[in-house]
Amino acid sequence: MKKAFKIIGLLFVLIIIALITIPYFYKEEIAQYIKDDINKNLNAVVDYQDVSLSLLKDFPNLKVGLKQLTVDGIDTFEGVRLLEMGSLNLSLDAKKVFLDKEFEIKKINIVDLDVNMLVNKEGKANYDIVKETDETTEETTENAFELQLKQYQLENANIKYHDLASGMLLELKGMNHKGSGKITDKNYLLTTNTEIESTSFTYDTQFLNKVKMVFDSDILIEEDYMKYSFTNPKLKANNLDVGFQKSMIWLKDEDVVIDFAFQTNGQLKQILSLIPSEYMESIEDVDANGVAVFKGFVKGIYNEHNYPAYNFDLDVKKGSIQHPDLPESIQDIDVAAKVSFAGGSNLDNTKINLSNIHMLIANNAVDGMLQLSNPMSDPLLNTAFKSNLDLEKLKNAVPLAGVQELKGLLDADFKLNGRLSAIENKKFEDFTASGFLNLTDMHYKSDSIPYAFDISKVSMAITPQALDMNNMDAKIGDNDFHITGKINNYIAYFLSQDEVLKADFDMHSNYLNLNDFMDEETTNTDTTSVGGIIKIPANLDVNFTAKANKLYYQNMELRDAEGVLTVKDEKASLSAVLMKTLEGKMRLNGYYDTSTETPISSFDIKMQKMSIVKSATTLTTFSTYAPILQKVQGNFFSDLEMDVNLDNNMNPIMKTVSAKGTFDTKNITLQGIDIVKNIANLLKIDALKNPNIDNIKASFTINKGVMKVNPFSFNINAIKSGLSGTVSLDKQINFVLNMDVPREMLGSNPNMLLEGIVGKLSDLGLETNLGDIIKMKFKISGDYNKPKITPMIAGYEGNSTQEIITEIIEDKIEEVVDDTVEKARIEAQKQADKLMLQAQQQADNLVVEATKLGEKLKKEAKKQGDNLIAKAKNPIQKIGATTLAKKGNQEADKKAKRLVSEARTQGEKLLKTAKEKGDKLIATSVKIKD
Repeated sequence: MKKAFKIIGLLFVLIIIALITIPYFYKEEIAQYIKDDINKNLNAVVDYQDVSLSLLKDFPNLKVGLKQLTVDGIDTFEGVRLLEMGSLNLSLDAKKVFLDKEFEIKKINIVDLDVNMLVNKEGKANYDIVKETDETTEETTENAFELQLKQYQLENANIKYHDLASGMLLELKGMNHKGSGKITDKNYLLTTNTEIESTSFTYDTQFLNKVKMVFDSDILIEEDYMKYSFTNPKLKANNLDVGFQKSMIWLKDEDVVIDFAFQTNGQLKQILSLIPSEYMESIEDVDANGVAVFKGFVKGIYNEHNYPAYNFDLDVKKGSIQHPDLPESIQDIDVAAKVSFAGGSNLDNTKINLSNIHMLIANNAVDGMLQLSNPMSDPLLNTAFKSNLDLEKLKNAVPLAGVQELKGLLDADFKLNGRLSAIENKKFEDFTASGFLNLTDMHYKSDSIPYAFDISKVSMAITPQALDMNNMDAKIGDNDFHITGKINNYIAYFLSQDEVLKADFDMHSNYLNLNDFMDEETTNTDTTSVGGIIKIPANLDVNFTAKANKLYYQNMELRDAEGVLTVKDEKASLSAVLMKTLEGKMRLNGYYDTSTETPISSFDIKMQKMSIVKSATTLTTFSTYAPILQKVQGNFFSDLEMDVNLDNNMNPIMKTVSAKGTFDTKNITLQGIDIVKNIANLLKIDALKNPNIDNIKASFTINKGVMKVNPFSFNINAIKSGLSGTVSLDKQINFVLNMDVPREMLGSNPNMLLEGIVGKLSDLGLETNLGDIIKMKFKISGDYNKPKITPMIAGYEGNSTQEIITEIIEDKIEEVVDDTVEKARIEAQKQADKLMLQAQQQADNLVVEATKLGEKLKKEAKKQGDNLIAKAKNPIQKIGATTLAKKGNQEADKKAKRLVSEARTQGEKLLKTAKEKGDKLIATSVKIKD
């Protein structure tokens, strides 16, 4: 017996040792098997740090644990992590693992899960990672199975779904989910409990914002994941209990069969808790009372040709809201609203009926109603609103974020009744629109604007044709406005998304400082911060005739300004804008266009008798290209046509400037200009140090940031002169100044003076007996703050015609220089022509290849879109697939155009480089002659 006990004891020891050691013999094999099996079936990289195996913790099951499991995207989504979890624990049937090498899961526990599901703008999803399999093989395989999950649990999960194509964003934070169920090859039957600490949902607008949810239900999944039935579902959103009947969603062939109904019987505060914070601040401390019933149903078939019936009702009785920090309250809240559709193919049968809305805001009554039918074809509108509201009491009852002061009286009483077609066909007698909206003695101040906004009076009469605004007198800070006008087509605009709002306004102001309405980033041209592009809506057609006695913009003072502003088709156009400024007059026509990705501005400006000094310090173009004008006394006339792109601060991007213009002036004085002083010192002519200049008529162009001044003539103290050259944005200048200097201005011994400038003339074999006029040339180059001045003698003229000195110099050189110079020049020209030909061929090839690639992209996008549509298994998926396919085609078309544009730009660079190299070859070949 004793021996038997010893044997039994030894057997137990061996069993324990086996239970401990066997998993470790299999650990590496099982770990690698799991990893290989997962990765071979996924288009992603799956990894984990450690695998733990145990037969003791959940005997007779094998417990497998994975730590720090990650799933990372590849290709398009490289660098985007789809999933990360702290730990995953599975309880497996040990017998099947070790003997059959099959996995039958008994329990699942996941802790610290982060899921990031992303759909890019092309409609491709980072979670679509399962490799395609042979459907025929799957269909013919009949391995029935059954899995009884005793328990599965998800602890502390954060799930994010972001669809960039549609703009949909769903975020679940702090989710805990647990359940049990039976899984077979035919269906799933799960009993679940879910708690979510924060639920947020945005689709164009925010519907849910950090809502706490609890959801319990038995879920039956059938028909190959196509039919979902919820038994005894219970939902609690924040403190609002939502009761459901049995609910079901069935994706059947091309149909989606929907059947669910809900009802809430709670307090008003519970309904308000669901309103996103952007519309209402947190109501945790708000005293809200009253009965609020919200109920509805959706039942029927949804497909491409049919919509299910739905009905939603909201009924609030005897409601009240009192904010803890405000002295007044909202009482007698009474709301009855209903949205219904009987089902079918025509959504035009939808009806919206807000039959009553009533409340007392600080004892100020507000009453209204709204009924809308036939919204898709010819909307029938019936609405009314009435209120006599003290705005100061409104602020004392309703929290208005950022509002510091609010006063005034809003008196409104209007009715609208009729069909949209009556407005469109101008049968105004068939549409009732009457009433008024008056605002008096309004004072508004908030932390969003630095100045108070005051309206002494504004009166608006309501007619079917327009909203007539009479005598709006307003002030913002020291800025005053007097505005009258009409807002036309307002009914059609609010009833149809395709309609355009039209308006005509007249405004007069005694003082208007535009700097008061601009951010500091916007007014500072040196900032790199983004001030924000002003995007002009496409559905506006507004004409604005304005006059301002004094108008300020940046550092400019404009007087007696008047003109017309037209806003239409995403473009703001200025016409006949007249103003007095910088001691002269300015007339401006132009536009600001936001229909393209980068806003464009184009202006035609005429300037008369403008101060040169003030213009040079004030106008961007002058201060950029000709700061030297800041030392010029006099006035000028100018015509300027300019196109330029704008940056995010609404400032011109100077390297995109394309312009041409003229500059016309008479009798100007140059004072303290170093270039002129240096020339005066070289020639020993004191009168040139602060000379007078007359009769300048110059023209210029600006292209890609470089200003080119065309040759023009003028007189400097009776010295005939000419100037031409270029100025670039990097402050580099390259000018040539020609001067016909009278011999007597050079003093008693001009020969000695000129020899001091250019060296002894006799050493060049030239006569030193000069004529009456000395032709001088000055090359002015380098940084325009410290330019380099290179003088030379261009020639001379006397009472009788004589040879030009430069020609004599060239003749002397030709006597000693071999004709190989000319041969070298000809050869250099050939090489230059060859470089240009090769560059042109390369440029053409770039465009051809870019075009081919663009066509390939478009074909591939169409193919992918067609595949998406073909794979869609139900109408909802098909609608989404069609939308994504369309967006994919549009994006591919944009990319194709961008490729061609970039190819052309690159080609232009190649041509420019080839020309520069060719010019350099030619210049080198004739260097000796020069």
